[in-house]
Amino acid sequence: MKSEMKKLLALINRNIKLYFKDKMTFFVSLLTPLILVVLFLTFLKNVYADTITDLIPEGIEVDKNTIEAFCGGWLFS
Repeated sequence: MKSEMKKLLALINRNIKLYFKDKMTFFVSLLTPLILVVLFLTFLKNVYADTITDLIPEGIEVDKNTIEAFCGGWLFS
């Protein structure tokens, strides 16, 4: 059992070293999430907030900061 675990850890360490060895691969893998965050903050945040506001039944008061926090949490997840 221990030898299998050592083999698994060696394989994981090897893959981590290979991943971080090529700086361009690391940069490109971070580029996509950054683009998505920028797009979300510029365009989609208001759409999400408006949709949530429209789904709340009349008579129920929800603070705008709460809705924005929910949208931010949604993005973070």
